Amino acid sequence: MMEFKHWHGLLCVHGVINNTHISISKPKPAFAKKYYYHKSGSYSIVAHVVVDVKMRFTNLYVGLPRSINDFQFP
Repeated sequence: MMEFKHWHGLLCVHGVINNTHISISKPKPAFAKKYYYHKSGSYSIVAHVVVDVKMRFTNLYVGLPRSINDFQFP
C-alpha cells in the first residue's frame, strides 16, 4: 500500500484489477451467440487481470464468456 501511495498517490490500494475482451472465432455450440457474442459484432472471452504497483501480474484468469460482468466474476 505504501508503494501505491508513493508512486501513484493512491491510498489503501493493494492491487489494480481490470477485465478486457479477447476476440475469438465463432464457437460451434448453438448457445454461442447468447454468451460469447459482443455488441461490436465479434465473439470474445473475458480476461480478468490483477497487477501490483510495479505492473506485475499477481492474478490472471481467462476464459469466461463476454456476458459475465464484474459482479458475477468468480
